[in-house]
Amino acid sequence: MQSTSGEASLSAQDLAAEGDRLFQQQQWSAAAANYKKAIAIQPEWVLALCKLGKVSLRQAQLDKQPDNIRWAEAERWFDRALELNAKSHLANYGLAQVAMGRQAWAVAAEHLTRTIALKPGFIAAVYMDLGKVWQQLQQWEDAIAAYCTALQYGQANEIYDQLAIALCAQAGAKQ
Repeated sequence: MQSTSGEASLSAQDLAAEGDRLFQQQQWSAAAANYKKAIAIQPEWVLALCKLGKVSLRQAQLDKQPDNIRWAEAERWFDRALELNAKSHLANYGLAQVAMGRQAWAVAAEHLTRTIALKPGFIAAVYMDLGKVWQQLQQWEDAIAAYCTALQYGQANEIYDQLAIALCAQAGAKQ
């Protein structure tokens, strides 16, 4: 019985690996199908749920409509991952990206802050996104702090651009 479980686990891993390959090739539907098959074998596999959420997220981002059905689909997969593991930084980051796509800035800030609390220094993009969210909320000092932290983890060019925008906006807000 244990070998059957091990084979199923290996099969889920293989399906997810194929999903990763297809995702890199931007074959969204095929990647999603592989992740769904992997989840069918291992329904509580948080990483596969997050990867499936990321496929829906990418499709929603490409469509660029805040009310796109893909946002809800992505949110559903990330929510399921959080139900299984409340400390999943990937699921929180995914939900933050969904909120940003829907222009729900306060919700995005909440999930980004949680992501950072769960895994500080995860990737510079988390701090960049937080800076962008604080800009949308006109929280200039918080935006600047997020961009300054992003500088510690990421490539400087885009970060400096966003930092300059936030600084200029802050200066304008004080006048």
